[in-house]
Amino acid sequence: MDVGAAFYRGRRFIGLLEVDNPLILPYGANIRLSITADDVIHSWAVPSFGIKIDAIPGRINQTTLEILYPGIFMGQCSELCGIFHAFMPINIEAIHPEIFFEEFNFTLVSRVDHE
Repeated sequence: MDVGAAFYRGRRFIGLLEVDNPLILPYGANIRLSITADDVIHSWAVPSFGIKIDAIPGRINQTTLEILYPGIFMGQCSELCGIFHAFMPINIEAIHPEIFFEEFNFTLVSRVDHE
């Protein structure tokens, strides 16, 4: 077995899943995802989370998610939605909640405080 060639093939595959702007989320929090599309039907899939949900123009689909640990999670659109849509990667970076809320200037709001 040519280990160098296997490594190169693996790196080339990972390169196809890289994105310019990853979705950055906090781990250890309940997250609601609202998913829609502008152009055609997409199927937003991240196998590590067990999520595959359709993004349909004119409709908002929702699902919930809780990321248990930090890391980088990859997925991709699992539909062939158009001529240049064969490789539409999804890249989610899960970071510590304090860093997330500090960096993005979000405020934690408790439902108990507002009832």
